[in-house]
Amino acid sequence: MKTIATGIHWAVESSLCSGGVEGSLVLQQAGLEAIAWHDIVQAKKLMSVTKFQDLRAVKKIKKLASLYGIPIDIPPKCSELEKYANEHKKNDLVEVMVDVRNAIIHGTPSKIDRVIDRPDGETERIDLWFQIGGILEQVILAIAGYKGQIVCRNSDAEFRDGATRDVTWKDESK
Repeated sequence: MKTIATGIHWAVESSLCSGGVEGSLVLQQAGLEAIAWHDIVQAKKLMSVTKFQDLRAVKKIKKLASLYGIPIDIPPKCSELEKYANEHKKNDLVEVMVDVRNAIIHGTPSKIDRVIDRPDGETERIDLWFQIGGILEQVILAIAGYKGQIVCRNSDAEFRDGATRDVTWKDESK
C-alpha cells in the first residue's frame, strides 16, 4: 500500500507544480511508475517482480494506461507538443514525458538544449505537464474504483461541459 500512497503523494505535489513544471514532470513519471508497480505487480499480479523491473518506464506506464483504456495520444490542440514528438520520433504523451524527464534528470548540455532552449519549449512542457496530469488522475480514479464522469484534458471542447465524458473503464465490472 505504500507504493500507491507514494504515487498519489507525487500526483498531488505535481498538480501543485512543485519544483516548477520540470520538477512536476519528474514527479508525474515517478508517480505513474509507483502506481504501475502497485497495480500490475502487487494488486492484479499480472507480472512478476523481475519481469516488471526489466521493463523500461515507457512500457510500464503504457501497460498501466492500457489496463483502463486511458488514452495517451497527443491531442490535436497540443500542436507544439506534437512538433516535439515528431522531431524526436516519439509516438505519444508517455514517450514524450519519459524523453523530457530523462533530458531533465540526465542534464547534459545537449539534452537540456533539446528540451529547454527550444523556441516553444515552455509551451511544450506546460502542455505535457497538463496532459500527463490528466492521465495520472485517471489512473488514480480507476484504481480507486471510480465509475462516474471526468473532464477530459485532451478534449478540444471550449468549455468544461463539452469536455465531460464517462470514464473509459466504466464498463470494466460487467
